[in-house]
Amino acid sequence: MMMVTERNPLTEEKCNRIINTLLDDFNGSKKMINHSRQVALVLELSASSGLRIGEVLSLSFADFSCGEDDEYYVNYADQKMRCKTMAAVPSACYRDIYRYVMKCKVATLGKLFDVDMRTIRGYLIKACEKLDYRGIRTYHFRKLYFGIKCVR
Repeated sequence: MMMVTERNPLTEEKCNRIINTLLDDFNGSKKMINHSRQVALVLELSASSGLRIGEVLSLSFADFSCGEDDEYYVNYADQKMRCKTMAAVPSACYRDIYRYVMKCKVATLGKLFDVDMRTIRGYLIKACEKLDYRGIRTYHFRKLYFGIKCVR
């Protein structure tokens, strides 16, 4: 019996284009702009650190820490293993999150993002429709991280 493996339709280039579309092209109400920027950060953090979307949504700014040589980490509760775990966060992603926290005056001990899974899916669908991408779901961002990590 042959195992069927799904090929990830999300590439680094597509990921960057989706995130840039979320950051630039949604010019509606302040709430819509705020939500699209949060969704972009959630997807960027998932793609760059391998966290599940639910794990990202449960983070607070206090979960981030700085190691030696400007290495950044996030402490999070792994949904599958039910334990506390640490993941590396690229400095560019950390800087984006830091700017977001300072600009939006997010409480450092509360939840970092005030969007839910449904909102993330909705904005991802809108961005993918605008870019004419098909079959991209939220879990593909996490899979992108592990695909890149395994290749390098």
